[in-house]
Amino acid sequence: MKHRYIFFILLSAAIFLIGSWLLPATREIWDGIDIAVFEYLNGSLSGDISWWNKMWFLLNTHTAKFFIAISMNLFYLYYLFFGKRRDFLYRMSQLLALTIFVGLATVIGKLLIQWGLEYHRQSPTAVLSGAIRLTELFPGHRIRDFSANSFPGDNAAVLFSWLGIVWFIGRWRYGVPATMLAVFLALPRLFSGAHWLSDVIVGGGALSLVTLAMLFGTKAHDVISESFYSVVLLAKKFGIRSSE
Repeated sequence: MKHRYIFFILLSAAIFLIGSWLLPATREIWDGIDIAVFEYLNGSLSGDISWWNKMWFLLNTHTAKFFIAISMNLFYLYYLFFGKRRDFLYRMSQLLALTIFVGLATVIGKLLIQWGLEYHRQSPTAVLSGAIRLTELFPGHRIRDFSANSFPGDNAAVLFSWLGIVWFIGRWRYGVPATMLAVFLALPRLFSGAHWLSDVIVGGGALSLVTLAMLFGTKAHDVISESFYSVVLLAKKFGIRSSE
């Protein structure tokens, strides 16, 4: 019964987000918010190159992905070594299974929207005149400040799915600091203009809600975690035998 409530709540939230974006009346509101947020954030990069510009430039480089991944995985590592849910191998199997599931769900969801439904949305830097391009401020670097397919925000989908998992495995103790980190990590693409706010909230948010609904609103989490755990135990068993 608990699974059904979780599934209903998360799926309803996803439908609400998508519905608010598809209906003409509320879509106008989203469009207005998108433009206002972009102009405010991206506009702050105007003027002389300062530490502010450099910070958002660095956070939009491909190198930053490595440090972002480390900061996110610190929560997993803490849970892995200090968590109280069963044993270490189970927690390792659980996190591995959840990570693979989220990755596959995000890729499938984005492909379904962009190629199955043939929906392609350009980023604000592609459609708004006067947009400040980080690639022009810092030439010669690979920076994500433009996209021909910005919806849904796949990075945001992974980020919010990760956040949901952290709340599930750690509740308030892990969830509160993870939420603050997630909000910060969602900002770089908004400053650079690679995504609209609705790409992040509606696209990434809805996709992550559906993913989390499938994970925790059904028995999928238990099934895949136990399956991975069985494989790990089997591998450990054969590893011990081969060393004897």
